[in-house]
Amino acid sequence: MSISIPTVSLRGNEVLPQGPTVTGATLPAGATVAKPLPLFRDLGKPVSDLLTKSFPNSLKLELITAQDNGLKFTFAAERRRNPDLIFVSSQCRFELNTGLTLVGTIDSEKLEGEVTLNNVAVRGLKTTFKGKFLDNNKSEASAEAAYATPTLSGALGLFYKDDRARLETQALVPLNFVTSNFAVGGLASYNLPSGTQEGALDNFQAGFNYIPGRIDFTTFVRAARAKGSPTYGYSVGSRVLYRHDVVRGTTFGADVNYVLANSFRDVEVKLVAESRLDDRTTVRVAVERSGKLRFALANKINSNLTATLGGDVSALRPEEFNVTGSFTFTA
Repeated sequence: MSISIPTVSLRGNEVLPQGPTVTGATLPAGATVAKPLPLFRDLGKPVSDLLTKSFPNSLKLELITAQDNGLKFTFAAERRRNPDLIFVSSQCRFELNTGLTLVGTIDSEKLEGEVTLNNVAVRGLKTTFKGKFLDNNKSEASAEAAYATPTLSGALGLFYKDDRARLETQALVPLNFVTSNFAVGGLASYNLPSGTQEGALDNFQAGFNYIPGRIDFTTFVRAARAKGSPTYGYSVGSRVLYRHDVVRGTTFGADVNYVLANSFRDVEVKLVAESRLDDRTTVRVAVERSGKLRFALANKINSNLTATLGGDVSALRPEEFNVTGSFTFTA
């Protein structure tokens, strides 16, 4: 049995080959299935990940063991910039087919637990509960419900940190009547009253995302309350994230961040490029306006071992050259 599904041209739909089934029905060749919208806070994430997660910032050894029943253990030893400090961590992750995921993490600084319910009661609904105990006798906790479909995404969460509770909400919707692959949204957080502290709007952001083909363009306008300020003065700014898949295997990204607070103005610019040399090797280079240069060379040595060599150097202080890297073994 073949069916026709209306095509929603939105945010990188997947083109399916002949044969896959959706809820028991076979899709015709070339049919597309719209992906759920990301959350507003995840707009521009491909560029952010290129500038952060793609570059090691320490020397790290990691061992991962995974079993067919969904149980996964991760052990890591990390030497950070301070050569006298070595951080050891272990994590246990148990993921069930029912959509329930349990995660426990312990390291040199914290004990953390997480429970996630994904598509359990309502399709597209993900509920997450987190708790964290720090080595300075402080604790953090959060509860969030996030909903994502091709026509709407949103989240409502309650976060507790530094003896203060914060309520956060966000939403993102497509504007197909303007053009395809265009979405707008916003995020707001409110600090709840605590003791002698009054409740106050802490942060507000609005932005849009446009993905015409190989290009991912995201821009934000934000207003944030000055940290520690007894008044309601706000700092404002804007941020533009740009990603372009130039050719297959080569990606360029840019992050431009403008901040205006009272008489203080600053513009941060970061550029990054990534290229796959072959099926196993990827090289990345990033440059910041401050003159800092970062690089990383990742190689999948075999099906179990991945090695990454990286480093950073400042044009202002070339003598302070830092070498970073990671080795990950998966059994």
